[in-house]
Order: sequence, then C-alpha cells, then structure tokens
Amino acid sequence: MANIREELPTPQNISPDFSNKSELNPVETKQEQEKAAWTQLLGEGLSIEVPPPPASLTPELIDKLKTLGFRLLYIPNLDLGSLGELQDQGFNKYLQGLEARYPNWRNFITMSSEEKENTSIARNLLPEYWMSVADGFISFPTLPGEWVLVETVRPSLAEEQDQASPAMQAMQLERRTGVSANEVNNIFETLLTPWLNEQTGMNFSGNDCRLPSAIELNLLLNRENISKGAGTALDETALEWTNDTTTLGGVPRQIFIGGELESGAASFYSGLPERAISDVGFRALVSVGR
Repeated sequence: MANIREELPTPQNISPDFSNKSELNPVETKQEQEKAAWTQLLGEGLSIEVPPPPASLTPELIDKLKTLGFRLLYIPNLDLGSLGELQDQGFNKYLQGLEARYPNWRNFITMSSEEKENTSIARNLLPEYWMSVADGFISFPTLPGEWVLVETVRPSLAEEQDQASPAMQAMQLERRTGVSANEVNNIFETLLTPWLNEQTGMNFSGNDCRLPSAIELNLLLNRENISKGAGTALDETALEWTNDTTTLGGVPRQIFIGGELESGAASFYSGLPERAISDVGFRALVSVGR
C-alpha cells in the first residue's frame, strides 16, 4: 500500500458528540442544536433552516444509533451558486462570493499563516478543487439539505487498531485506513447496509449508505475541528475518501480530503479507486431524509 505521509503524531480519532444528553425532547431540540452548530461554522446572524428529523427517527432509535456508532446530523441547504457562475466569474471571484454569503467559511488562500494553522477556523476546499469543477473534471457540488447519520469514529493513523464500534465489527474491519474506495463501497453494500436494516428496522438501500461528497466532508471536518476549540493543534487524523471522482488526467480517480497538516479540511487529493492507501481512511454517511 502507498504511504503519502510519514511520522505524524498520535491522532485524536474520536469525533465530538454534538448531542445533549440532558434534553427532554431530543428530536425537537436537535433542530436547535443543528442551527447553532451551522451558524457558528458559516456565520453568526445567518438564518440556517433546519427541518424536523424524519418521523421514523424516534428518540429511542436515535439513542440506539449512538450505541451502534452513528450520530444524527443535518447538512444544510447552502447556496453554492451554479457551474455557470463559477466558470464566468473564475474561481477567485466565485470563492469571494461564497465567503460573502457564509463569512466564517473562509477562502483558504486569503487566510493568514496563523489562521491556516488554527484548524478551528473553517476553510472552504482549496481553489484546485473549484478549478477542476469549472473545467468539468468534477461534478458541480450540491447541498440540498439532508438529515444524515455519520459514524462517530474518525480514521486513525495510530499503529494500534482504531477504536472498535459495532459498525466496525459489522464491516469486519480492524482498521479504517488502508482500504480502497472500491472495497469500501462493496463493504457498505454487502455488510453495513443489511446490518443497519437488521439493527434498526429501517429499509436503507445501497445508495443511502455511502461515502460523503467532498463538500459534505469538508463541512463535517470543519464542524468537528471547531468543536475542539481555538488553538493551533493541527488535524492529526487520516485523510478520508469521498464519494466524488475526478477525470483530470483521463482516468477516473477518487477524491480524498482532510487530515493534511496545514490545509486540513480544505485539502484536495485523488487516487485510483482500486488502490488502498495507508494514510487514507473512511467513514460511512447514511442518508435518512430531508
């Protein structure tokens, strides 16, 4: 397996739990938690719409999903403009427009060195990503607004095994790194989805259980880094596969982001989907409804 990075410190691979265990009505107050979290990330004073979670997600089921290794989050509906706007304006002006709409979601290249080192400052994907989108190598991203389940354990670069979870056991894996994107997708279809349906009584399909898109993972990583608080501690977790591909170079390649020292959630790389990379891991995202 390839190794694109060496000698990194031991990671903190447990994603923060954004739940409030003292809530009397978890489903109702979950909306307020999500609004507060995304307002903090994107910009104070913004009106972030968060609908109620699907009725099938009862408080009891939400609690059970936590024990299975998943947390419930809402990925908001954001105005990303259009491919035409990106192509007409160029990536620099386009990113300026996104930052004007969401002032806390920063354009990485305009951040100071101190800001770049502080992973609690949210950063958009690198301009190289948006240039590839403009050139047609990557599909233009969309964020229609969606409730999702996200695994609570982030991929680790530590030598020891990743923290065990019922989901990890169901996938028959000891590590989240060093697994190709193709193998991950096969595991989701053949092992994780049937197991989730059995455990929850839901009826998830193979399309529901997936890798996050690059823009979704960027937002999730930023949110997790912000929850750690201000400071200059660099992101020490592994890079993560996304569900997006690029055709730059003529051969389809899977995009992975996160984990890199300075750019962190803004990072942008790609690799052959059939190739396992020791520094690249994954987490499952499960679509549960809008």
